Amino acid sequence: MTEEKRTSSRVRFHPLIRGLMQELPRPGEAWAEDDRKAWLSTLEANLKLIYPTAKQPGQPHAVAAPRAV
Repeated sequence: MTEEKRTSSRVRFHPLIRGLMQELPRPGEAWAEDDRKAWLSTLEANLKLIYPTAKQPGQPHAVAAPRAV
C-alpha cells in the first residue's frame, strides 16, 4: 500500500478536537466529575465552532453582544 493510500484512509480530526482527545485520562483512570463535565462542555463548544448546523451551513457562529439594560 502506498503512503498516500495509508494517509487518505486515516481519520483526520480538527486540531481543536485532537487537542481535547489528548486531554482525556487513560482508560481505567479516575476522572473527577467536574473535570469530565468541563471537558464535555468544551467539546460541545468546539463542535459548534467547527461544524455549522444544518440551519446555517457555512456560516461562522457569532457571539451576540450583550444588551444594554
